[in-house]
This record gives sequence, C-alpha cells and structure tokens, in this order.
Amino acid sequence: MKRAIICMIGAAYFAASLWASDCDRASTQAQLNACYGEDFAKADRALNKIRAALNADQKAALKNAQAAWIDFRDLAREFETINSKSGSIHTAALGVCLTEKTNARIAEIEKLANCEEGDITCVR
Repeated sequence: MKRAIICMIGAAYFAASLWASDCDRASTQAQLNACYGEDFAKADRALNKIRAALNADQKAALKNAQAAWIDFRDLAREFETINSKSGSIHTAALGVCLTEKTNARIAEIEKLANCEEGDITCVR
C-alpha cells in the first residue's frame, strides 16, 4: 500500500512536470496518455542506446539480468498502478511508472558500465 501511494505521489509530481513542459497543450485524457506514452518511448530508446554502447562482455552479462529486470518492471508496474486500474488515469499511470523505472535502470546501467576495475564504490 505504501509503495502504491509513493508511486501515485510520484505520478502526480511527474504529471505536473510533464504538463508544464511537453504536455502543456494536452486537454484530454487521451492526449495526456499519448504524452506519457511518448515519454516512456523516449526513455526506452535511451535505454536501448546505452545497451548498444556496451562492450561485448557487458552485453552478454546484461542479457539475462535485463530480461529479469523487464519481468520485474512489468510486475511492479501492475502492482503500483492497481488502484487506478478502473479509472481513465490508468494508462497515464502506467506510462509514468514505466518511465520512472526505465530512467532508474538507465542510471544503474550507466554507473555499472563505467566502473573501472578495482573500484569498490561500484559494488553494491
């Protein structure tokens, strides 16, 4: 429950920031849904770009972890947006959660991909 509330607060904050920037002309739920969907698509493209820039060893090591992360992301998204499931905001909430999780994954992969050998600050 606490996690769902945090996600909804994050979604509201994220929605306000998008409204102020990319979605300032959106006036319907369908337009907002499209806006949030595009925001997720941008994050997904950025994630794919980062993965493409990894060296061969990094790509091989990331392959299974990334598949598991996608499963986790999708299951967490369903849980975190369960309270909006019957409402018109649900599609937007899904987009917000997907974008937040993808942006966090980008930061994580960038950090780990740029660790120098012996740098124990990169170990979790």
